[in-house]
Amino acid sequence: MLSKYFQDFHAKILKSTGSVKKTATKKGAAAKKTAGKGVVAKTAAVKLDMQALQEKLESIIPSYLSISNAKPIDTNGFSPDGADLLIYRPYCRDIVNMMGGYVPFELIHGACFVVPHLDKKTLQDVLNRVSGIKKISKYAGTEEEAFKIPAFIIAGTADHGMMDLKNDILNYYINNNIDADFEFDIFMVMNRGVVIKNWRESRSFISLETESDTMMWFFILMAEYLETERTEDLDFRKYIKTEKTYKQY
Repeated sequence: MLSKYFQDFHAKILKSTGSVKKTATKKGAAAKKTAGKGVVAKTAAVKLDMQALQEKLESIIPSYLSISNAKPIDTNGFSPDGADLLIYRPYCRDIVNMMGGYVPFELIHGACFVVPHLDKKTLQDVLNRVSGIKKISKYAGTEEEAFKIPAFIIAGTADHGMMDLKNDILNYYINNNIDADFEFDIFMVMNRGVVIKNWRESRSFISLETESDTMMWFFILMAEYLETERTEDLDFRKYIKTEKTYKQY
């Protein structure tokens, strides 16, 4: 039931371009069988439909949450760039317009980062973008009370295998000395697999090759984060930065 729904889900987000992509395999055990020559595999080229992705995500997040391309902001005015979509509780129907295109930190339940095609360069870029958004959690209050915004990375296609992806992620975080609080929570490569942050151990990730069930497991794992209750109170007074004196009677 769930599996069939999410397999159809994939098809509505990844659209065939009608062309064929050639990919050379890496040298290794398989390459020895062909006298060291790379085997060229032909696969149908696909393109990630960003609008379709947003619409489909909106249909599977909890009904009390909304999703949009608004920017996050905290009471200090800190508003990092990087997230493609925010998942948040709509305090009122016009909250984004009311806040000038921003969503108050206290209302955010998750941030999505979209990578149409994942390679080494775009991997480094998206991990850097995640770190930027995660900093809003650190500066919004004391470390003990600040909610850590869950970060969900969604890649349409990838050069990486799941084992290589996990290794490259670890290498990036270690080589750049990134704080563990600034790491992503779930990394999905559509139709390929998911990499999950292992909160039980420091700087640890679990990589799973879930193939056609990938979107289903992404939904299940993401739901666990989105259902986390926010305890901070939204005080609009703290978002007013201009001083003004009114006549009092």
